[in-house]
Parts: sequence; structure tokens; C-alpha cells
Amino acid sequence: MGLEEVMSGEKKDGFTADEIAKEWRDSAEKKESYMMMGIYGPEGTAKSGVALDALTSEEIQEGGKIAVIDVDDSCQKIWEECLGSPVHVRIIDPLITDEEDDVTWVATYNKVSSFLSWFKRNGKKENIKWVILDGLDTFLKWCEFKMKVEFHGGEMAENMEIGLDWGKRNQMYYKVVRLLKSIPANIIVTAHMASNSYYEKDTNGNKVLRTEISGANWHKGKQQDTADELFEIIRMRKHVRKSGIFKTKKYTAEVEKWKGNARMENRKFLVLETKTNTETNENEKIEWHGLIHKLREYNEKDKQSDREKSEKSEPVKDDMDDLLGPSQSDSKELKTKDRKKSDNTPTPSPVIAENDDDDDEDSDDFPEDTSETVSEASIENALDVDLSEELDEESEQEQDEDEEKNDEEKGNEIDTSDDEEWLDDVF
Repeated sequence: MGLEEVMSGEKKDGFTADEIAKEWRDSAEKKESYMMMGIYGPEGTAKSGVALDALTSEEIQEGGKIAVIDVDDSCQKIWEECLGSPVHVRIIDPLITDEEDDVTWVATYNKVSSFLSWFKRNGKKENIKWVILDGLDTFLKWCEFKMKVEFHGGEMAENMEIGLDWGKRNQMYYKVVRLLKSIPANIIVTAHMASNSYYEKDTNGNKVLRTEISGANWHKGKQQDTADELFEIIRMRKHVRKSGIFKTKKYTAEVEKWKGNARMENRKFLVLETKTNTETNENEKIEWHGLIHKLREYNEKDKQSDREKSEKSEPVKDDMDDLLGPSQSDSKELKTKDRKKSDNTPTPSPVIAENDDDDDEDSDDFPEDTSETVSEASIENALDVDLSEELDEESEQEQDEDEEKNDEEKGNEIDTSDDEEWLDDVF
């Protein structure tokens, strides 16, 4: 579409001038920002439970909803047995099968993308606060199956690895990831740990299968990487300790990425703890602490702290002008008058402080500065105060406040229960 078509308002395959003008004006309005969170960890580390517990009690009372695309087929059981089948959580089974109960991968992929497109158009009206795609790494495999079906004659043989167009798979995958980002709601995607298995010989010369665990199992690449599309990344862990007949499990979360607030990164939170009698196999303790509400609370505290600091910062007082001398504009006028009186007067330099470096080659390019320099001693005499003492008192006070804040944060990030000390060794 050419410039003439845009300016004339004629629309063919682009935007009209009116549409561009409207979007330009709308861009000035403050828009709501949303989370795009990735949660990953080994199997059974409360990833799905954390996601399903995202709504606050206030949001539930106001009719807020969570929409779940249950790719891993794990949310339904949690929804029924742990949450009591709440109506504010809606779970979608994306799999579509044919008459022989074989999965049709093209239709399944289209169902996922169609639901996400519907959430994008109707999410506000339906009061959808969170959209969860549970099993992003599994969905990546679905994209591979769809790629093989569509571009390789429908065959799914394992010997097709050579010649496969992995770019097609990645296009399908990132189309859905970016569709998620466009939904006017907070987003959570979950994934398992990536593993790499290989054989190596032991000391006796026998082949032994080794498995290395490395990061999240979502797509990684040099040109495209899932982590680049996420605003927040959370790493889940499960810690187990046996003491006598009791087995204690503690499920924790660590913030690895938080766009817009670096202070959130590396913080750790206790999510769930259980204590089981191994002889009777009965749970002595099950305590759910949750995660999402803690993350939102800490992030809001940080923003509130920034706002308070911004309000406390005061501009330079006007009465200091009398102490420091005339302003730059006034100085220019005075210096201009002085130059008119005597042509022999050198041109004043804009540099406030003189350059003491005699070896500086560029120093000769600047005329000598004849303006007076206000010393710290003159300020002290004028104000009748000792600046060094006041600065020392302020720095000590700020240091005490920072230490108190750090102590408070350290105490709140991990629940300090009686059997919590062992967790420090794990971290």
C-alpha cells in the first residue's frame, strides 16, 4: 500500500489514514499490563496447582475466571480432588480424535489456536483473568506431529528425522505463543525439565545410560527462544527429607526472571509442605502456601517502595540560587555586558571546574575560566552547618533502613517453621 493510498483514505491491503490516526491517539492512553509467566520443573512439583490457584479471593468474588488449555491432561484431577471443582476454573480438553480414537493433530492444533483467538476477542467480556496453557513442551511435540502430517504425507515414522522442516514446526509453535501474549489477561505456561540421555562406558567397559537435566523443556534456539517471549520465569523444586518414620516434602519456587523488577529475581518461596507417616502412609500435615498471590504482593510492595522514594526526592530549592550565584541565563547576560565594556576580556568558558591536567591536549581549545567556584566551605559558612556531619547521619540512617528492609524480606520469602532449617542446606 503506497503513501498516496494511505493519505487518501483508500484501503486495499493496509491501514487508512483515519485508522492510523485513531491508533496513534489511542496509544497515548495508559494500557493495562499483564503477566506472561513460564513455570517449569520436574514432574510433581506443584506447577499445575500453582497455576490453578492464581485468582485472589477478591477476583473470585467479582466473578473472575481462569481458562485452562489442559495439554498435559493433569489439571482435571487437581481441579476435582484438591480444589473441589470450583466454577471459576474452566478446563478445556484440546485433544480431538477420529472414529478410531486416533488423535487428529491438525484439528487438535486448530482447536487450541481457535480457543486462544476466542479468548483474545471475548476475554474481557467473559471476565477471564488468567489463561493457562498447561504443558507447553508437550504442545511443542504436538506441533511436530502436525508438521509431519501436513508436510510429509501424513506419515509418522521415526526414520523421518532427516529432511524434516523444523522451521514449520517452530512457526506453528510461536504463532500460539504470541497469540497467548495478545490475550488481554495474565498468562501462565508450564513445562517439564529438559533431559538429554546418552550412553557411556563405565570403569569396567560396560555401557551405562546417563541422563542430564538442563533447564525447561520448551523450545530453545539461537534465532527464537521461548524464554525471550516470557516476562516472568519460575523454577519449581521438591525437597525430600526422611527422619525416622516420617517423610517431609517441601515444594519451593525460585524467580529466575521478572521483567520490569529485577529485585524479584532470585527470591525463593515456600509453596507446599507435607509430612507423611511412612508406616501408616497417612499424611500428618498438608499445608498449602500458594505462590502467585505472593509474587504479586512482593512485586506491588517493590513498586510502592519506588513510588514512595520518588515522592520523597525533593527538587533543588529556589533559595539556593542566592547562595550559588546567578543562574546560567543570568550569567550569560552579565558576561555579555562585561564583554561589551572591554574587548580584551577573554571569552568565559562554559566549563564549571578548571581542568588541572596540564598534559591534556584539548585543554588549550578552551579559554581560561574566570568564573568563581563555590566551595563546600562557603556553603557551610552561609548555612552555618557542618555538611560532613549531616551527610554521615543521612548515610547511616539510609543504611539502617536498607538493613531492616533486607531482614524483613529474608524472613518473609521462606516460611520459618520449626523444621525449616534443613531447607537452607538445599538452597
